[in-house]
Amino acid sequence: MKKTSIVQVSSAIALAAATLLASNAAFAQSGSRLCGWTADLTTQVPDPADKTKTVTKVVGKVGVLYEARTKDKSMNKQCDEAKSDMKKKIDADPTNSSLNWTEITKKTCEDVGKDFTSSSHTNVDMCDYMQAKEPFKVTKKPDQNTHVVTTTYEKQPKDSKTISIGKLF
Repeated sequence: MKKTSIVQVSSAIALAAATLLASNAAFAQSGSRLCGWTADLTTQVPDPADKTKTVTKVVGKVGVLYEARTKDKSMNKQCDEAKSDMKKKIDADPTNSSLNWTEITKKTCEDVGKDFTSSSHTNVDMCDYMQAKEPFKVTKKPDQNTHVVTTTYEKQPKDSKTISIGKLF
């Protein structure tokens, strides 16, 4: 009967653990980065401490995002052009331009996606819901009737002059 040493068993366990960790890490789209703009959707609600006043409450989020691929040598140029084009479209609509937009530059899908999870889209890797090299409008907001927060992903036509956020509430 062949004896197995502790070193062999330890090595086998370490190899199995490394393989498992590598396969889980590969699940994320490491070759994707997001560029574009996001903004909080807010509303005024009565101040709980003083009912004669109102406070701003964040109720959702909107993003105009482009998924770039890190393997593309032109990734930086793609991101710059996409952000510039999106900013022009945002500024062309008074509803859009009234929001406080935050620039997104080459952030991971998971980093941006954590702000867009909802009952309808629970995965933080938002690139799973998008298509690379295409502009998307992503909106997370409560339904007007049920108040259930959901997220929608809409591919945007590249030739449009504006990006319509639509009725926010």
